[in-house]
This record gives sequence, C-alpha cells and structure tokens, in this order.
Amino acid sequence: MEELLNWMEYIEDVRQARKVRHKLKDILVIVLFATLANADDWVEMELFAKEYQDFLRKYMAGTFKSRRRRSAEKNHLY
Repeated sequence: MEELLNWMEYIEDVRQARKVRHKLKDILVIVLFATLANADDWVEMELFAKEYQDFLRKYMAGTFKSRRRRSAEKNHLY
C-alpha cells in the first residue's frame, strides 16, 4: 500500500491551484478504496469517505478537517 501511495505523489495535478479544495492524492485514495467497496458513483464515494474517514485518515492529509477548523485556519493571520 505504501508503494502505491508513494506512486500517487508523482501524478501531476493540473487543476487551478486557487480552486483546489482537496489534494489530488486524497481524492485518489477515496476513489480507490470506495471502488474496491463497490461504490458506483460519486455520491456513493462521498458516503463511503464519510463513513470510513477514521480509516482513510491513515492514508490522507487534510481532507477531513471540519469546516470550522478550515475557516479558522483561513482567517488566521501569521
């Protein structure tokens, strides 16, 4: 699994940086595990991610922060 996660680091993310809400690697991890669990569409993948977020946190960084925490970080002055 670690080798697969390391491989994902080499996938180029061509999205516009200011529009990105989640890391590409995090999305790929959700899609991989949700597909293995027979999720058939984006709605089922979202439900899977919410249900198994504690498990998925082991493989991801930052996706499951609460909205309050994201908002606080966004407004934090350094």
